[in-house]
Amino acid sequence: MGPHTFRTVILGLYDEDWSIRRIVEKEILENYEIGNLVDYLLKENSNILSLRLTIKDILEKDLVVNRNTSMFFENLFKQLDE
Repeated sequence: MGPHTFRTVILGLYDEDWSIRRIVEKEILENYEIGNLVDYLLKENSNILSLRLTIKDILEKDLVVNRNTSMFFENLFKQLDE
């Protein structure tokens, strides 16, 4: 998995089954680094606004179980704003 798969992976956080969301969180924390994601998204001119809105939605709906995942998304959200 790499930065190009991140948008697809985070869709799993919307699953109704909390065990699926836990697996997705584990994959995110183990396979993605914020710096690499930001570099890739900026380089590819990805729709950063759309991703920021998705991250904000994930955080507001409390879709993540693990505090480390919340911190990951909070930090990614901030870095995408810079």
